[in-house]
Amino acid sequence: MPDSKTKTIDPISRVISGGYCVGCGGCAVADPTIQISLNQFGQYQANPSEDSAPKAEASKVCPFADGNPNETQLAEALFSNHASFDEHIGYHIATYAGWVSEDTFRTNGSSGGMGSWILCELLEQGLVDRIVHVGPIDRDSDSSPLFGFQISSSAEEVRRNSRSHYYPIEYSQTIRQLLDEKLTFAVVGIPCFIKSLRLLARQMPELHERMVYAVGLVCGHLKSTAFAELLAWQCDITPKQLQSINFRSKIEGQKASDYGVKATGLVDGKTVERAESNRNLYGSNWGLGFFKYKACEFCDDVMAELADITIGDAWLPKYEQDHRGTNLVITRNPDLEAICHHAKQANRIHLERISIDDTIASQDAGFRHRRDGLAYRLHMEKQNGNWHPNKRMEPGFSHLNKRRRRLLSLRYRMSQESHDAFLEAKTASDIKVFINRMHPISNAHGLLCLSGSRAFIVRVKQLAASTLKRLRRSKSQPR
Repeated sequence: MPDSKTKTIDPISRVISGGYCVGCGGCAVADPTIQISLNQFGQYQANPSEDSAPKAEASKVCPFADGNPNETQLAEALFSNHASFDEHIGYHIATYAGWVSEDTFRTNGSSGGMGSWILCELLEQGLVDRIVHVGPIDRDSDSSPLFGFQISSSAEEVRRNSRSHYYPIEYSQTIRQLLDEKLTFAVVGIPCFIKSLRLLARQMPELHERMVYAVGLVCGHLKSTAFAELLAWQCDITPKQLQSINFRSKIEGQKASDYGVKATGLVDGKTVERAESNRNLYGSNWGLGFFKYKACEFCDDVMAELADITIGDAWLPKYEQDHRGTNLVITRNPDLEAICHHAKQANRIHLERISIDDTIASQDAGFRHRRDGLAYRLHMEKQNGNWHPNKRMEPGFSHLNKRRRRLLSLRYRMSQESHDAFLEAKTASDIKVFINRMHPISNAHGLLCLSGSRAFIVRVKQLAASTLKRLRRSKSQPR
């Protein structure tokens, strides 16, 4: 991974050389000499021209570059006239938990169907010309990405691209196309992507005029392509033979967090679909942080605070037992609040007002890692003499006990080492290389997570052992 020690003066070059680039594509829109491409680890990264330094405009739209306003400052200009503020979730008009009652939005979505529903409403009410969101791409080679930003002009197209896609993406070509075509649009994105688009809109009046709404996604972190490949590989579909993947398939009778993974690809020259519970797939636990971008370890925006509406999962005891899924919804734009209110009154959607405390509790682990944990990671970088992005959290460690500091250090190491370990496994064409290298670290992480019970560590051990056993069995059986 890139060395974070750098004396480069240019802000965006400092971000890139420090390993903090998320590959969003904003800089490439501002400066066409910059190219966005996948690196060897399956992460989109910005690549400035070797012939000239990046333009100043490129730094002004980077979500992690020095000198740019933070999320609170940007949100104040957008929402402060009509919304209240909370330091965890940002500005908000209302906070809800709920789902779509009409049609098959909930059935076909990853959670309660609210994301696809609100996008369809924007199109059908004529509020935008297009929707920019992530969807599957037909793979023309084993090195082509599985997902990318799509432009949808109808509700049918929106619904075809529903569900969660835990995969790297970049928006530069898509935004350029929309600007050339002079179309209005709503865009769906994770927090750092929404921030870069907001910064870009400050520099480009035409984007400010045409990007009418931003729909944000509650974010755990951004994954590399390796996440999809690891899950599929455990279903006996190798990375080169993977054609498509559904990261979240609902399982009737299970908790909302217990979902299936379906991978499609070639096995012995034939196209097959393989399904497995996420509970049986090593690395599916988001707490392990496998294949996380380094920048995600230095982000403090969990709730997409710059979005007009934020959609996520309501991970609360009241809702988690329902396998159909329940959305968390935060409204910040009066137009979108009104759409939700009128649809609720018409019984088209089911929304329950929830408190700010419950809203925060629904993403409790994310806030612990991205606020308390971030302060410690900033402290570690400062102690090591490394540059790091300016964040709303101050560097520090006194708020954490020794065990928690050890846990955060190990989790950071685990997320970053997973990239090298998976590349080594792919080079060796042997998934066991990855599991054998990462299991000792994830095992140590599990021990530190214990709180009066050995259940977690026992489960981690069982999962790693059963994964290796299943892989050995599948290779020994005739096809």
